[in-house]
Amino acid sequence: EESLFLYQQFSSCTDAYLSPLIKDALHTLENAYRLYGPLNVIGSYNGGKDAVVILHLMRAAHAKHCSEHYSSSPKSIPRPRVIYFEHEDEFLEILTLLNETVSKFDLDMLAFEQGIKFGEGLSELVTKNYHNRCDAGTASS
Repeated sequence: EESLFLYQQFSSCTDAYLSPLIKDALHTLENAYRLYGPLNVIGSYNGGKDAVVILHLMRAAHAKHCSEHYSSSPKSIPRPRVIYFEHEDEFLEILTLLNETVSKFDLDMLAFEQGIKFGEGLSELVTKNYHNRCDAGTASS
């Protein structure tokens, strides 16, 4: 799988500056997956440069965890989970990127409506037990 290959590429990075940063980020994400499981690790994705980097690190750690703890049947492997907070003045290019990313990497995205603040969204995830969701959302345009 592409995401597991990405994990291998990240892990074998030899750049003196980037390698320790990548390994630290992967270690942190691996611990999150180990402690909480893939159904409870949820990234916040808004299409920005930092969020794109974190998404790919998360995809890699997710693939590594799932390769070690799930059968090889695609139906048994949970999809990486992300949340997005809609903004009324969001650029069309960002919405396009969000939707393409969700589709390309088969993400389980929950998009919060305009006006929902980050803390409110997190409270809703906990209150409504988000890990029992089965459907995927995409950012609206």
